Amino acid sequence: MRHIPHQAIHYLGALLGGLALLLIVSLSAHAELSDTSRDWAGANRAAVEQLIIPGYQQFATQSEALVKAVDQLCASPRTDTLMLAQSAFHSAMDAWQAVQLYRFGPVDDYLRYHRIQLWPDKRSTGSKQLKQLIASEDRTPLGTDQMRHASAGVQGFPALERLLWNSERSVPEGYSCELARAISRNIAQMAAEVSAEWRGGSRHFQQVVYTPGEENEEFAAHLEVTARLQNNLNTAFQFIAESKLAAPLGSEGGRPRLQKAENWRSQRSLRNLRLDLDAAEQLYRISFRPLLDDNAEGQAADAALLAAIDTLRTALAALHERPLETLLNDAAAKPQLDQLQAAATALHHTFATTIPAAIEMPLGFNSLDGD
Repeated sequence: MRHIPHQAIHYLGALLGGLALLLIVSLSAHAELSDTSRDWAGANRAAVEQLIIPGYQQFATQSEALVKAVDQLCASPRTDTLMLAQSAFHSAMDAWQAVQLYRFGPVDDYLRYHRIQLWPDKRSTGSKQLKQLIASEDRTPLGTDQMRHASAGVQGFPALERLLWNSERSVPEGYSCELARAISRNIAQMAAEVSAEWRGGSRHFQQVVYTPGEENEEFAAHLEVTARLQNNLNTAFQFIAESKLAAPLGSEGGRPRLQKAENWRSQRSLRNLRLDLDAAEQLYRISFRPLLDDNAEGQAADAALLAAIDTLRTALAALHERPLETLLNDAAAKPQLDQLQAAATALHHTFATTIPAAIEMPLGFNSLDGD
């Protein structure tokens, strides 16, 4: 068993939530919802082969490129090498966004999901811990394979982003760059592990998904895998509406706060949303749309969801790729941001109230419940 950081205890609730989902789905399988009532196995296989495995392979590739760019930055700390490292960060984050909605499997082992990206960080734990590391210049996390033992808050993308887009807007040098290098290598190592463990090794999670049954410790039936995918898709829509938009926009009664936005330092908050929407739509079209009955109810559910996706995409396009930082400081942009929030909230509601009923698969708890 590999070391689990002590700080990871705060995120065991997410793991317990996943176990609760499996139990609920197993117990709530009504007589009419059997492992042969729909092509659950086909839906699962399509997601794994067309999205999940290629997505994690791309994440591993881009994370390795990020390591090389940060190595170059530390070897020659200049503005041009910093820009190359920032570009590589964007490419790696693009790849992560494509698989961010999947919250089960190898990425859930050893709390990798939160170690790759501890966000939202409601107590700014990562920021505080990173400042402490820089102030002390503690070299322990810089050793080979040592960053994985540090706090989750300093292991992943948020900490690396803070170093590459620091408040002084300066080129990171010395200890700060060494820390950035250790973090980038840690991200790449986790990405490679997740990708490899889906495709083979002792974990070989692809086969875990394909062969549910009594001897399978993860899934007793194909429909349980589909239920997990459906739960992840619902969570993705909720995550967009609540964490990625409502929190920074102040849509839940508070004032707008840019610092609550994902990746606000690198000004890619809305870029993430576009990628998230693309990833969620791909999963729906590849795995869930084929499960719908070819009748009025199935067609109505499909039309409603695709219309809601299109409405959110149109609201995003209306912002003309302007950074969220600029939009929040522009009073004239508030109606557009309100429309964006309304579209995201409506999309989550539409999915939750149409697709599960149309395929006769109740929604379970998700990792955002109780936050």
